[in-house]
Amino acid sequence: MVTLSLDDNLSSISSLYRGIRSDLVDISTEIQVVFNNLLRSKASDYGLTYVNSAYPGYYFSFSPRVKEEESLEEKLVRSGQLLYLIEKSDEQILIDLYNMNDLIGIKILGELEEDVSSIVKLIRDNQSILLDQGITFLSNFSEKPVPMKNGLDIFKYNCSYTKTVDG
Repeated sequence: MVTLSLDDNLSSISSLYRGIRSDLVDISTEIQVVFNNLLRSKASDYGLTYVNSAYPGYYFSFSPRVKEEESLEEKLVRSGQLLYLIEKSDEQILIDLYNMNDLIGIKILGELEEDVSSIVKLIRDNQSILLDQGITFLSNFSEKPVPMKNGLDIFKYNCSYTKTVDG
């Protein structure tokens, strides 16, 4: 019988994550495209566009991120999920990693507070379009933002993404 230390188990799980991280980056790009298409198609209806002498623009931008390997390790240890995962096969760990909460994040940044409110309303009003594109909201829409560690406010929504595979 071979017994691995927690550090060895963590390294093994990190290695599995390293193998799928590029796929998660691709998925985050797909999700960003879905949100970008929705926001750009509806932006003028919500006062989120402007035109200056040079070009038209939007009062929002995107900032995607995929959790780094070190951050995943911290999350697994801090949350106790490491102890849960070490009992599983590599295949099941990969499934759990793909389904893990908060590995991918898409920040939609508004220029002003009123722009942020308009963005939230636009997304809330058009959830069915997002659902058709594989994005399901797992949390209710909050009317008030929550403070982040840096002191700035953020509207945070938990979503799942179901990737459609052709064929």
